[in-house]
Amino acid sequence: MRNYLMEMRLLFQYYHHLRVEDITQQNISEYILFIKKVHGVGLAKYRSVAHSCGFFFKKIIEKSYVLPTTLYPRKVFVLPAVMTQLEVKTLYISLKDIRQKVVVGLLY
Repeated sequence: MRNYLMEMRLLFQYYHHLRVEDITQQNISEYILFIKKVHGVGLAKYRSVAHSCGFFFKKIIEKSYVLPTTLYPRKVFVLPAVMTQLEVKTLYISLKDIRQKVVVGLLY
């Protein structure tokens, strides 16, 4: 709760010339781009600002708000590389102990 309050306080200080009700979705996106460019903050900070604004605008002043997910893309998950049949065969042949061969055989 303290972090949400701090994020909103910083947003309101940045837009001190606007009333809270007059802050738009575009203003919030510009603010996030500003803190990204000027302060060099990371993904966690963008999300914190976006979610703080989302809670405030949706629950407190009951104004529509859509999280700006285009500003922070989702994390890309990459599947690990799979060994080829030749690599598995080479690994299996290189093992000398029967226990190692059993463990590798079971795991693969």
